[in-house]
Amino acid sequence: MKTRITMLLALMLMLICSAASAQEYVSIAELYEQTQAMGGVWQETFDTPNGKMTVDAPIIVPDVETMPVVTVEKAKISEELFNQIASGKKYGTKRALSYETELNGERLGFNLGIENNDAFGEESDSTGYDAFQLTFVFHGMFMNSRDNGKWKGTMPRVGYYAWELDPDSACVRNSDITLNEAMRLWHEDIALCYPDELFEIRPTKIALRGCTLNPELKSKDKRDGLIVVEAAEQLIGGIPLMGAISLGDCNIAVRTPKDVSERKENDRKDKEMNPYRRGCYSVLGMGKGFYGTFKDENNYRTSSQLARVRTTEYEDVPLVPLDSVLESVREKIESGNIIGLDSIRLGYLLYSNPDMTDYAWAIPRWVVDARYVTNENRDEYMLKDVLDPEEGLAKWENNYQASIPVDVQTGELIIFTYGDAETFSVPEMMTWDKVQ
Repeated sequence: MKTRITMLLALMLMLICSAASAQEYVSIAELYEQTQAMGGVWQETFDTPNGKMTVDAPIIVPDVETMPVVTVEKAKISEELFNQIASGKKYGTKRALSYETELNGERLGFNLGIENNDAFGEESDSTGYDAFQLTFVFHGMFMNSRDNGKWKGTMPRVGYYAWELDPDSACVRNSDITLNEAMRLWHEDIALCYPDELFEIRPTKIALRGCTLNPELKSKDKRDGLIVVEAAEQLIGGIPLMGAISLGDCNIAVRTPKDVSERKENDRKDKEMNPYRRGCYSVLGMGKGFYGTFKDENNYRTSSQLARVRTTEYEDVPLVPLDSVLESVREKIESGNIIGLDSIRLGYLLYSNPDMTDYAWAIPRWVVDARYVTNENRDEYMLKDVLDPEEGLAKWENNYQASIPVDVQTGELIIFTYGDAETFSVPEMMTWDKVQ
């Protein structure tokens, strides 16, 4: 009997290995070439249960030679710089580490986080340098929160993805600042906080307050406009860190539960996964960790929670061809689940296990930015493709917007609502030496 079981297990292993070897894999450099052969854009029209749907979405692949798998930890400013900042005037709430001080001949404001505040609102014993989580830098009018408030409602507010904008053109009222100029100022703040390291970020979601791009937009509001970078991504070796699997950035938000008890049960399950989030939280905080607002070159604020590479676990890993990924997305379009597609991007998502409290794995993943409906809520969805110039609703703000992860080694979409340990755990990766 034992011999039969052993033979059966050996046969199963041979079949698994055979399937793995039969799978076609490519390098990230080859994926980039496949994308460029399509002009970097997926254009196709589909017949779906919801009617015709036309896809005209960018496919964004880093132009690099290898796709490493790394672990990352939070990059902190030096204790010397913290002490220099903390020697200035303290302001804000009693527990917040907010200061106003002079650096390099400029009066600046800094917000470094909240003392005694651990992940998910729990109390800790951390104070001072050990406590801070985020770094916000305030210039000009943004040093005073009361001044900031009067600019917040500037209209119209229109949303764009960064690839939809001309980065060298002015786009808000009474300001010549461009997106590229805003990012230059942001990188200067990063260099100020981390003078001995080189970090790079790039914008993804932009909200233009006082937008001037569309002459048909009408608004009585005459206040100065602002470029608001609502989301940006850090590049690690040229590859974007697009968020974390367990922080909500890449979670399908299904709003079908109607029963209060069902919602409470789902919330309970969600909180059970907190141990899998701590490592991700320690790197990025609750979200991507980047937010910037720019009026002009003298009045702006930036934030950053940067990741520092801790270890390289694999120098390079194999990836499925682009066709495999597009076919999986195509199935969800033809089934009527994906009702709008904004982009398909390749980069890193963070994963961590409960024992990884101060670091996380950066795992290669595709992310499909789309509007998604389940079979249960298909009848009640409302598309908002047409932006209301007075409300300023962006495509990525409607109730059915989702960032859907895709497994880079199978091409399968990872669709979940609340997730479980298997969803959030660091996944195993196929390596080139296992590909025959």
